[in-house]
This record gives sequence, structure tokens and C-alpha cells, in this order.
Amino acid sequence: MGTLKDRVGRYALGRAGHRPGDQCRNREADQNELIELLNIIPIGSGGKGGTLRPRVVDGICDNELYQAILTFEKKNLSGPPTGFVDMRGGPVLAKILEQARVRVRASFPEDSPAETPSTSCVATSKRLSPTDTIGPSAM
Repeated sequence: MGTLKDRVGRYALGRAGHRPGDQCRNREADQNELIELLNIIPIGSGGKGGTLRPRVVDGICDNELYQAILTFEKKNLSGPPTGFVDMRGGPVLAKILEQARVRVRASFPEDSPAETPSTSCVATSKRLSPTDTIGPSAM
């Protein structure tokens, strides 16, 4: 995760060579990765909490995903939102990854006890014949 190949989103502000609203590259795989990350992050933290389900088309950032990017930026970063997530080293992606890691760590604490196998899963060395019965009455 966190290895976008190109920008995802739309330019919210005018930028050299781009007008507000222009599409970024929006590779399909990058969009899907960003959607997954934003869905990990709770709504209260600027993410989508599992509710983001935009239409994904290579080269086009759906309005639902674009709005999710803007919402995340407004909640987590200062300054005017850019409307896109940069592939490397950008502040939006860094903050998304930070928020997603916090959420994943909270879901899977490292100090949780290991599960112990139940006795019903213990292997036996007895070979079964075609006439053996299997089930509660055989135990």
C-alpha cells in the first residue's frame, strides 16, 4: 500500500498547465488503492469508514472519490485543498497512510494472545475404514 504510480484526483486549483477541474492521470489501480485506504480511515478522521464506492474508470476520477479527497484534505491538512493525491512524497498521501496505519494497528494489536487450537482440530493417526462412522456418536 502507498505505492501510487501517478496522481489520483482532479486539480482543485489552477496549476501550471492545468485548469481547476482538470483530471489527473487516475490509473485504475491507483484509484482502487486510494479507495481502500480512505475506507480504512473513519469518517470522523476525514476518511470514508467503508462507505466509499465510486465508479472506477481508468483516467477519470469519479466525483465521489474527488469529494472524498477534498474532505480528507480539509480535515487533515492546512491550506487550500489540492484535490489530488500525489504518488510520492506528497503531504496528502503521507497523511492518508499515517491515518490508515493507525487504524490498522488498532484493529490488530501486536500484544493480543495467540489463538490456541481447539481439541476438535487435533490430528489423529488412526486410519479410517469404509465402515467407520464419523460424528458425535463415534466419539
